[in-house]
Amino acid sequence: MDDKLFDRVSQYLAGLLSKKERKAFEQDLASDRALRDELELQQDLAEALAPHPEEDALRTKLTALGKRHTGTPPRRWPYLILIGLLLSAIVALLLWPTAEQPTTTTPQEQLPTEATEQTPPVEENTPATSFPTDEQPSEEAPVSPPSAPAPAPPTNQAASPPPIAANFEPNPAFESLLGTQLRSGDYEFSLSAPQSTSTPQTLAFDGQLTTDETQADLPPFRLLIFSNDPRAFEQYQAIFAAPLSFTAEDASVFSFQAQPDETLTPGLYYYLIEDEDSGMMYLAGKVEVR
Repeated sequence: MDDKLFDRVSQYLAGLLSKKERKAFEQDLASDRALRDELELQQDLAEALAPHPEEDALRTKLTALGKRHTGTPPRRWPYLILIGLLLSAIVALLLWPTAEQPTTTTPQEQLPTEATEQTPPVEENTPATSFPTDEQPSEEAPVSPPSAPAPAPPTNQAASPPPIAANFEPNPAFESLLGTQLRSGDYEFSLSAPQSTSTPQTLAFDGQLTTDETQADLPPFRLLIFSNDPRAFEQYQAIFAAPLSFTAEDASVFSFQAQPDETLTPGLYYYLIEDEDSGMMYLAGKVEVR
């Protein structure tokens, strides 16, 4: 607390300030929050510490009444006895249901004991019935051979419809590349529909390249074959890759043939022709092997 602020407020409340100082004090109240808080605090303290005649008179009267009746102690024994009776009644009510519960549980516990006493004779009769049961397994044993015919699974595995269905699902990444010509310019590829062979099950490619360059100037083109697995194109892992060899048909047309050595399972396959050096794709297509 600021002593100067405290003294200034105390002098204002005590009326010790001059008229000029009092006017300046009241003007400062409008802009000085700390001065207003200190004034309110000292006013509250003064009001709390001020004498209250009515409360003093009431306190004096109560003191006189207390001195007058100090010689007659209050009679508390009847109240104590009544409270003791009420407590004993409450305790009896709380303990009454708990005392009845063990009596109800005892017959329930005797019932399982009677049941357990009856079970031994049942076990004594079971050996007599156990002999026919020993004969029944011997009769059921020959029944197991009919369930043994397991040749059915191999036939289903040969068909394997679920994996075949998955092998024919289109690959969106490859589907976006499909077209006769991916790069227009000096090289134009044309390819007839790849033919699938049965022994072994593979593909045969037959196509042509049209260009103004000579055969000696052709870049190293190659043929790539991918499965329909989405990861195959993401990782660019082809199941077959081989360079293309060209045969001159005339000055600007060169033919080529390719047949992978890989045996292909039934499914959907995608093929690409690209420049092995630059990685540019010039042709993309798809074919189904049944």
